[in-house]
Amino acid sequence: MSQYKDPASYVPLKCQTDHSVLRSCAKIDELIACSRERAHSYMAICDLNTVSGYYDFYVRCRKNGIKPII
Repeated sequence: MSQYKDPASYVPLKCQTDHSVLRSCAKIDELIACSRERAHSYMAICDLNTVSGYYDFYVRCRKNGIKPII
């Protein structure tokens, strides 16, 4: 049984986006949609060697009612 009884209490901290070259092909919008389906309140991304997606991530999270962790 999972230690997280409420899915919103779980926060995925190691999400990489397509800004991490050769590491991930996930788009920011896809990750946010996945988090919304799971009713997450917070979300983080940790792209490798770049911060180029952080602004888009922040804006899109706020529009979708998710608090971004940067």
